Amino acid sequence: MIPSGASPHQLAESGRLTPDTARLTAADHDKQMALSILTAEGVQVTETGPAPDSGLAWDHVMATAQQIVDREWDRITAVAEALLAAPDCTLTGTQAAQIAGITAA
Repeated sequence: MIPSGASPHQLAESGRLTPDTARLTAADHDKQMALSILTAEGVQVTETGPAPDSGLAWDHVMATAQQIVDREWDRITAVAEALLAAPDCTLTGTQAAQIAGITAA
């Protein structure tokens, strides 16, 4: 299982980088979903060039997302491994949160 958000660098480190897994890291539907969510929240995003006033440039969105994935990679992989080991590949939200070390506030 390749978690959404995995980068080619992370796949290479784990020994799972192949032409097929590399293609999975460039999911256009993820980009469209992110753009839709940001637009729905009133955030203007430019896909190329400088950010509009009070908006974001897509490269900034991607850089921020990659920093978060890098920071949380151990949690992401822990939950992914637990999902693979769980009956029917299912976990409750509470189980996933416990595995990731996230506690309710």
